[in-house]
Amino acid sequence: MLAIREGSGLPKTAGAGRPTMRAVRKLIAVMTLLLAICLTSCASTPPGPPASAAGSQKGAIAGFADSCSGLMEQSRVRVLLYSGRRLLATETVRSGAGYHFLVAPGSYRVMAGHRVDEVAVTAGHTTTASLLMVCL
Repeated sequence: MLAIREGSGLPKTAGAGRPTMRAVRKLIAVMTLLLAICLTSCASTPPGPPASAAGSQKGAIAGFADSCSGLMEQSRVRVLLYSGRRLLATETVRSGAGYHFLVAPGSYRVMAGHRVDEVAVTAGHTTTASLLMVCL
C-alpha cells in the first residue's frame, strides 16, 4: 500500500485504501466549485460596449412595399436589401405591409419588383423607403 504523507494534497484513506467520507465530500465540493467557475466564465458576454451602446450604432430602413396597384395585384412582395452588389437580406411581406431592416450606417439599395430606392442610413435613425408600384 502506498503511504500518504500529511499535506500531500491526496485524500486520506480509511483502511484498505478507501478515502474517508469527509475527504470525498471535500473533493466533490472543490470539483463543484471549479465547474461553477468554468461555466460562469464560459457563459459571460465578450468584452465590448454595453448592449444599449451597441444598439445605437445601428440604423434602420423601414417602409411599405406593394406588389402592384391595379389589375395584376399580387398578395406578397419580396423586399431585397443590397450594399453595393452584395445582397444582405430579404423580407417577404404581404402586399401593402411594412418591412424593416436593422443595419450599420452606410448606403443601401432597397428593391421590390422593378422599384428601387437608394438610401443613406445614419446611426440611431430610421430611413424611410416606401416601394409602391403601379401595374396595368
